[in-house]
Amino acid sequence: MAAREAILGSRAVLLFLALPALLPAQTAGEALLGPPPAELKIGVCEFTASSLPAAYRNLGAEAPRRLIALIQANGEHALSPGETAGLLQNRLSRAREALLRETARLRAQRDELFFSAAPAAELSTLETRLLEQEEKLRLLEGDAPGESLPIPESLPLAVFPSAGGLLPPLRGNPAYYPRQDLDFILHGSLEEAGEFFFLSWEIYSFFQGERVFRSRQLLGAADIAGLGQDQREFRTWLLGREWADLVVILNGPENGEITVDGSSRGLHRLELPGLRPGEHRVQAGAPGFFAQDQRISLLPGERRTLELTLLPQGAAGGQLRISTRPAGAAVYLDSRLAGLTPALIDLPLGFSRLLLRKEGFRDYSYFLDLPRPAGLDLTIPLSRGDTRRTGYQSLSRQEYYRSLGIFFLSVPLTLFFYSSYGINFGAYRREYLTYGATAEAYRFYDLSHIYYYGTLASLGINVILLVNTGLTAYRYVRAAGLDFKAP
Repeated sequence: MAAREAILGSRAVLLFLALPALLPAQTAGEALLGPPPAELKIGVCEFTASSLPAAYRNLGAEAPRRLIALIQANGEHALSPGETAGLLQNRLSRAREALLRETARLRAQRDELFFSAAPAAELSTLETRLLEQEEKLRLLEGDAPGESLPIPESLPLAVFPSAGGLLPPLRGNPAYYPRQDLDFILHGSLEEAGEFFFLSWEIYSFFQGERVFRSRQLLGAADIAGLGQDQREFRTWLLGREWADLVVILNGPENGEITVDGSSRGLHRLELPGLRPGEHRVQAGAPGFFAQDQRISLLPGERRTLELTLLPQGAAGGQLRISTRPAGAAVYLDSRLAGLTPALIDLPLGFSRLLLRKEGFRDYSYFLDLPRPAGLDLTIPLSRGDTRRTGYQSLSRQEYYRSLGIFFLSVPLTLFFYSSYGINFGAYRREYLTYGATAEAYRFYDLSHIYYYGTLASLGINVILLVNTGLTAYRYVRAAGLDFKAP
């Protein structure tokens, strides 16, 4: 008997030392609790309506079914930090209780086999299973499962029963409801109040151990049919975050149609309160006009106004309606000045480069790809630019105009010298041919030489000023960025 105990004890020690390697801490959560939950189950109970007249008792089933329709249309429920912590703690508690029950059962079975004539191999196998359970319990007491078990940020809500029925009315504290496999339970009651009804209902969270939503409304019998339409607070809880609001304004023909996420919603002005945060597709179109198609991303609690403009279809290319804040920016299309904002510009098919420039603001460069005729509407806010760059632009422009003015002022001087040279040389030839080599002829000859050298000097000055004007013009063009090479 002593030898048998020694063998079993040595095997238990070796297995206990090797078990941490078999269950490493980084995978303890998945090994003990399994994969993360794929959904959250919410049980929906029939509302108590025993105090209502017999003609209205069917409202006890009709009201929760209206709420079920909202739950099924909601999609995923974003988990709050409290819900994530409660869900993890609930799973750990359930796993710990299951391990404790299994450990107690194995210990009782081991004690029974130890004092019986059971084979040593059977007892050794039982010891191995017991040590595995004890090691799992030790891991559950630490932080390893919580660190290695990822909980999704959002989970879909699944209604129970899934067949479309309702759970029996709940009377009493929901914390003691026997169906512990549920994550939430929705229950409520209807009470008569004259010609109206008091509708009270709440949602209890089993893994948080508290009520997470409560509503109390005064409704008429006809209002039960529309119960699911104006429940913004309930829909906010279902989503797990604030909803977004979108306003779409359409500028264009009277028959323009607005479509959001593939569903036709309205004309000209469309208000969509309670829109799910995230990405949405907004489209607008009308016969004879270029369609608009934009994708927007809404944040929780955001209220956005989107303005779309439908442009008439052109014959060959497209049209661009462009505006800036502030207005008055120069628009260059493929190095050509196309106008000042706000402007309506004809676009060619294919690639084009758009440049916006306004003194005191940063340049805005944009590539356009127009594979087919279409209309575009751009509103671009300009940001303040570098004062050194705008100052350099202003200085280059001033130098260019100054050098150009000096050049034009020097041209009349050259014309004066050249004409004076021609007049005096002509007078010299007439005097020489008529009277011979007289003193008057030599005087005209000397004057013509003076004006001749003056013409050469002024022409040299003209050339120098012209070269300087060309250089300043080049610097001005570079500073203005008309060749798209300036940053």
